[in-house]
Amino acid sequence: MDGSHTVDGGFTSNSKTDREFALWRAYRSIDIANELGCDKIVLWLAREGTLCAESKNTIEGVKQIVDAINKMLQYDPKIKVLIESKPDEPIDRSFCGTMGHVMAVSSATVDPSRVGGLLESAHAILAGLTLPTKLPLDWPLENCGGCI
Repeated sequence: MDGSHTVDGGFTSNSKTDREFALWRAYRSIDIANELGCDKIVLWLAREGTLCAESKNTIEGVKQIVDAINKMLQYDPKIKVLIESKPDEPIDRSFCGTMGHVMAVSSATVDPSRVGGLLESAHAILAGLTLPTKLPLDWPLENCGGCI
């Protein structure tokens, strides 16, 4: 598999070919999840952003992420998409850097009830956040329908 297709962020790449590759890979992941009897996939959007603010239009990038998720939801009516927020690693200007960003993206999809966030701690620690300050901000989202 050629990793050069996703080095600039697969879903938000400036290259249409790279965006198509990322979507093909997402469909393949959904197919694998189905074979394993799993109804959830995790989107690790670590490269969906930019190291150089001028290289991508943030509004267009978020629209591209929402469009890709909508296509995944339409591809499989049972699948649920969990987005793992990435604060600043490996891209320092991430389009889904916090759980708040994740919930905003979720709310813009065709079926927000099937798009939520993956709560995890390792990357928060790497970003210099502590569990007592990060998790209390994430847990209340369970009450607003964002966690599936």
